Amino acid sequence: LRLADKPFAVSEWNWGTTSQYRGAGGLSFGAFAARQDWNVLWRFTYSDSGDWWRPGDEGGYPSFTCSYDPMMTASERAVTCLFLRGDMAPLESRIALEVTPAADLTPDGKRARTVVPAWHDVAHDLRVATVLPGVKADGWRRFDLADWGATNVAPVAAKSDGSYSRDLRSHAFSVVTPRTSGGFAFPDRTMTCGALAFRNRGFPATVWASTLVGDRLETASRILVTHLTDTQRQGSVFLDDTQKTIVRPGKGGILMRDGQSEISLELENPKDYRVYALRSDGRRLERVPVTVESGRLTFTAAVRCPDGARYLYEVTAK
Repeated sequence: LRLADKPFAVSEWNWGTTSQYRGAGGLSFGAFAARQDWNVLWRFTYSDSGDWWRPGDEGGYPSFTCSYDPMMTASERAVTCLFLRGDMAPLESRIALEVTPAADLTPDGKRARTVVPAWHDVAHDLRVATVLPGVKADGWRRFDLADWGATNVAPVAAKSDGSYSRDLRSHAFSVVTPRTSGGFAFPDRTMTCGALAFRNRGFPATVWASTLVGDRLETASRILVTHLTDTQRQGSVFLDDTQKTIVRPGKGGILMRDGQSEISLELENPKDYRVYALRSDGRRLERVPVTVESGRLTFTAAVRCPDGARYLYEVTAK
């Protein structure tokens, strides 16, 4: 329950390790939290035990341990950029539901009414909260909980500014800001996210670019590009392809799902840039071949490499 006149903190958030789409977690949640202008986020959990790394480990499944999972660790940088660095601006339009004694019960007077309605249809376009009677909530448009309905909100919702969009039919979304842009998509769909465009092959993936040096992707001298498919422990057995239920935890190493993405960046001087694949600790590996056409730098992000998986790339001016 967010009160309009108080700071708001989320004490636990995460995407479970079994989810093959958790690479999208940082980009989507970071954008959502920033647009709602929340104050504090705690991810549960960075690490709650060292047992997962102990020699001779016989398995187990650390479902929410970020330090064990390359997907969570990499996606955390999107949260850092969008929410903590402030790449994504808060939504301007705000609504608050006023809770009154008369509104606390359903019309038949027999049940308590929730003071946190299902915000799903409006929270992507409006900042949402609850307000108590007599409490000042400057900048918030107040609604009576008893009269709450989507028709009341329709005139308030502002037109999307293009910084966040989602397509529920194709299960895709995009984030566009000057310093961080990207999105999630299934294979064979071209996604244009501001200065970044990508097209996945082989497996659904989250792709985004964030400036490391510079205020705009088009002119930044260093950019981090991330391409996330899925990782699971070798030998893990799931009930079905949805990966919602794990039957037996694996006992092998961590494997990354094979996939590729054709990535292009709109840059002012694309011929001046090089691309390097990176280790998980940021050290450079091999140089990645690029092409330049019509002001765009294009390269292929491919997970499968002879000496290990690739999912991080540095785009840097020569």
